[in-house]
Amino acid sequence: KGEVEAVLRDAERAEVIVQEANAKVAYELDNVQIDFGSAIEAGDLAKAAAFLDHYRVADDSYTMWNKVAQLALDQCNFFIAQRCFAALGDFARARAVFKIMELAEIAAKELGGDGTQFYKVRASVAQLRRKFKEAEKIYLEHNAVEEAIEMYQSLHMWNEALELAKATNYVGYEQLKANYYRALFDTGQDAKAAELKIADGDISGAVQLYMKAKQPVQALSTALTDSTLANDHQLMSSIASQLMQSQIYDKAGELYEHMKDFEKALECYVNGKAFNKAIQVGTICLFPQAFPY
Repeated sequence: KGEVEAVLRDAERAEVIVQEANAKVAYELDNVQIDFGSAIEAGDLAKAAAFLDHYRVADDSYTMWNKVAQLALDQCNFFIAQRCFAALGDFARARAVFKIMELAEIAAKELGGDGTQFYKVRASVAQLRRKFKEAEKIYLEHNAVEEAIEMYQSLHMWNEALELAKATNYVGYEQLKANYYRALFDTGQDAKAAELKIADGDISGAVQLYMKAKQPVQALSTALTDSTLANDHQLMSSIASQLMQSQIYDKAGELYEHMKDFEKALECYVNGKAFNKAIQVGTICLFPQAFPY
């Protein structure tokens, strides 16, 4: 809007004096943002954190503290990173950084240097930043397959753990899979366990788990992929019954019709208000001689 004539600054604030068309106008600047930006640009994270601490900035404080924390992790400046996470009230990550500091300290004593390049330290930092594939890569570069798998287990990322175990021919693969099944059963995730059974080629086991999970539609679609199960009258009756109980009348009617139990099929179609299908099946019930199934 005009030409800058002067910049006035004291400990509390900064002002820019601008000569506009008809008058000189003073624009107040954000001292904290200026000092913070300068400290960040200079890479002085301790100074940046000190500014945030001193001014207790309300607006954008989360973003600013988090920025310093991420830069601190980039520099392996764990003391500053811990301070930032504590200021954010993120005590879980603050504790995690403290553990990384301890790990680096032990590595420094045993291996020399400052310990920050030790693979476990680098992998832990990657985990903290939720870069799990990066952490996995670091572990694998040091033949630490088991540690990578344990990382995924601790994060309840079982699929990733199993994929890695299978890809690396991990000797504990079967036990790992058994542990996953147990975790799924303990938490009532029978449908998820069924998906694993399908992946393993155990179609019958998957159908039973879908039934246990009260998911008869999935049980039916899975059973129909196996000719033996598709022709198991008792199994089909159980699935049809559960479809009725779940008020999935249309599917139940179709299954009963497939099983030639036309009375049950008619009942399902009527309950499901599928009247066209009900009329068709009703005609079969009344005039069976005309429909030589």
